[in-house]
Amino acid sequence: MASDNCHFHSVLTYNSGYASLNHDGKLLLVSNLKDGIDEFQFPSLEKVQTFTHPIETNCILQTRSLPLGNLIVTGGDNGFAQVFN
Repeated sequence: MASDNCHFHSVLTYNSGYASLNHDGKLLLVSNLKDGIDEFQFPSLEKVQTFTHPIETNCILQTRSLPLGNLIVTGGDNGFAQVFN
């Protein structure tokens, strides 16, 4: 059964974990399972930047963008949240 809600389809060319759109839907945040979070323009998927943080245990970390102050928040494998601006 096809979904009427899917308006975009693309493939990233590397292993990725959790992904989410930012608050205005113009940026895609992707946990890259290597060294942090990659930020892409959406829907072109042009890479904008990487927010790096140490990863000791490779696991999928939820990522969210907060509109107030353009903050990016992700979980951490060490029990602490990572916050980027």
